[in-house]
This record gives sequence, structure tokens and C-alpha cells, in this order.
Amino acid sequence: MDEVRTVVSGGASAEQFQDAMKAMPKAQLLEMFHDLGLDQVRIPYGHLLAAKVDCGFNYNQIRKLRRWLKKYGVTVESESIKAGGKEPTLQSMPSSYPSLLRPPMAQR
Repeated sequence: MDEVRTVVSGGASAEQFQDAMKAMPKAQLLEMFHDLGLDQVRIPYGHLLAAKVDCGFNYNQIRKLRRWLKKYGVTVESESIKAGGKEPTLQSMPSSYPSLLRPPMAQR
């Protein structure tokens, strides 16, 4: 299909594709995106955490950002889903961690 578009448009296939997408009704585009699985944008929690650290956002600013993104159909993974919905316990930690939790031995 791209070869045909390139020949017909004389090399400006990207512009012709943009014009064809603009000519389609919005409902038809949304249905096509839904069928292709492109109708939802999801941001992994790690990216949001990186933005929080890099930009120096506080909790309230991140909450407002999540709400603003949600209005536009962008979902952000929650921290609890990323952690498996469980609080970490000593049993779930690797075996090397308990040695870090032991009190230091008294100096002689």
C-alpha cells in the first residue's frame, strides 16, 4: 500500500496519508484505533517516578498530573499494581537483606 501511495502522490506519501486520516470521520478513526489496540496510552509507574525525581514534583503535583492525564485517556500504572499489590515483608526479601538488618557486633 505504501508503494502505491508513493507512486500516486509523487513521493509525498506522508502528506497524502495525513490528508486521508483527516478526511475520515472521528468515530471511524476511534473504532479503527480500538480494533488495533491503539486507543489507550499507558505510562509505566517507573516513568512517572523518574519524572517525579527529575523534575522535583511533590505528591500533590503528581496527583494533579495523573488526573490531568486521565482526562485525556492516558492511564498511569499505580505503585501498588507494580509491586504486586503487596507490602514487602521480610519473607519476600532476598536472603542477603537479613544480614543488613542485624545489629552490628560490639567492638572489643
